[in-house]
Amino acid sequence: MRFIIFLVITGALTMSAGAAYFFFGQPKEDPMAIEMKALEREIKTVTPAARRGDVRAQHRLGHVYGDANPAFRDYKSALKWYRKAAD
Repeated sequence: MRFIIFLVITGALTMSAGAAYFFFGQPKEDPMAIEMKALEREIKTVTPAARRGDVRAQHRLGHVYGDANPAFRDYKSALKWYRKAAD
């Protein structure tokens, strides 16, 4: 009897997962990919100002490279930009 109940529950869960995939599909875009694009865009827009000597932009780049997503984490670049901002 337990085995039959187990099969019924397993079948119901499998069918509900299939129905959810059918009606809702896969996510449109990975949330990590959205964050990566935002960080890339921020680096591209802030870097020219940081090179011109803008202290806030230099500090922001230090933060992006030091504390951001692990894919962009580069402690040497973070230290470089934090030092420039401090000078």
